Amino acid sequence: MKNLFIYKQSRGKRILTHILFWVAYILFFVFQVSFFSKETNYFNTITSLTLTAVVDISAAYFTVYFLLPKFLFTKKYFLFALFFLVSAAFAIIMQRVVLYYISYPLLYPDYTSSTKPFWYINPFYSFVNIYTVVGFFASIKLLKYWYHNQQLKSELENKN
Repeated sequence: MKNLFIYKQSRGKRILTHILFWVAYILFFVFQVSFFSKETNYFNTITSLTLTAVVDISAAYFTVYFLLPKFLFTKKYFLFALFFLVSAAFAIIMQRVVLYYISYPLLYPDYTSSTKPFWYINPFYSFVNIYTVVGFFASIKLLKYWYHNQQLKSELENKN
């Protein structure tokens, strides 16, 4: 179970693939913001998205490389749901910490803490914001896992 998602690809290629995935993720939102906003400060946009992407990336790797193999694939569904919900709540709060204490003061000094308090969070929006990419990332990994298992199954059938 340890190397569940690691196949024949070399370590360097895997790291490069992951880096390219996350860079593409950030650039997708940079282009989206620039397309829908009349005045785009690209430095602030890229910096803000990169800062919050740290939370998204952490949530994705925790879900895919810890929660799925440890709980979901071992059919511990209640524990999977419990740890998923706890980790989602933690990710939502961490995203707010990054925005409220780092991104806003650094990049948007006009946005003051008196405008909206720290606990002014829309948990549904934050969950969708973070876990859309987690779901996409997990889908890629699950498809690779399924494909690998189909290859193994086919090899076993051919041997018999």
